[in-house]
Amino acid sequence: MTIKILEIVKAGTTENLMRVPQITVREDGTIWCNKNTTPLLNVSGTLNKTELLPLVEAKTWDKIPADNYLRLGINAGGKECLDQSDVDDRRRENVTPEEEAQIAKAKENARKAREYDRINNEGGEGYNPYRDQAEMEDRTPHHKGDNNPE
Repeated sequence: MTIKILEIVKAGTTENLMRVPQITVREDGTIWCNKNTTPLLNVSGTLNKTELLPLVEAKTWDKIPADNYLRLGINAGGKECLDQSDVDDRRRENVTPEEEAQIAKAKENARKAREYDRINNEGGEGYNPYRDQAEMEDRTPHHKGDNNPE
């Protein structure tokens, strides 16, 4: 099975620890990346990072204990591996009404900004009352030794 984007989050939450693209889940449940050549490992298993490193460098995958491999679901150390769409669904379930109102307002503001640019700025980056204006930077050239640029 192939997963487009795998998210590793703290178990039961949506707090993102890592995102990994193009993941392959093998029949034994282990998760592999880099075109099915490198497993994703968990340093919270039997072996710690310093003990795993020589095995990874030698690519002796059969000598790594089973609990050091990451699998879909909850793993040792409180890490949960999920498809990105599952995490997105979990995030949508936990949105408060205030956050929903903020999201709706931001979407409407973005729509108005796009429309204003299309009509008045010919798609350019001129003045737009619906967009935050960038801070102006003073890029006046200074002469060497000039401590009082004005």
